[in-house]
Amino acid sequence: MRMIFMDTPRITAWLIADPSQRDEITAALGSNFGNEQKTDTTETYFYNENGDETETFQQVLSPIFNSFKRVTGQTTKGKYEFEEIRYINLCGVTVPVRGFDYEFNSHESVCTTVIDEGAKVATLLYKMLDGTIDTVIFDQQLEKWTFNKDGQVIFKEK
Repeated sequence: MRMIFMDTPRITAWLIADPSQRDEITAALGSNFGNEQKTDTTETYFYNENGDETETFQQVLSPIFNSFKRVTGQTTKGKYEFEEIRYINLCGVTVPVRGFDYEFNSHESVCTTVIDEGAKVATLLYKMLDGTIDTVIFDQQLEKWTFNKDGQVIFKEK
């Protein structure tokens, strides 16, 4: 089974809904403008234009990030725009946003499963017990042997 996992995604910039408000918002944020802010997505909310909480960041952002293509060993960067204007609280300032810039890294995990090995081992043991097979050689025994340059089987030196 091959799985590609996404590291924790980062929102690198919020896209302000009305660019003409940029200077006003920048001034309101003061020294906080441009600072990275960590947030708990289960406790941070989007708001409507009246300032009422609507959904958590996790409820909105999880399906969005899960829809993005993941490429192993590569930083994925992009821009996402919401279908409607959303409001966020940045350092006490309510900011209307139309979307965000993002980035994330992905990594791969591969899990190999051999199907039906148990049945094969059970059959092998049964055949040993009923006498059909008189000798069984296991991997651990084979690992003790190798071939020399002439192709003869020899005991491995430690």
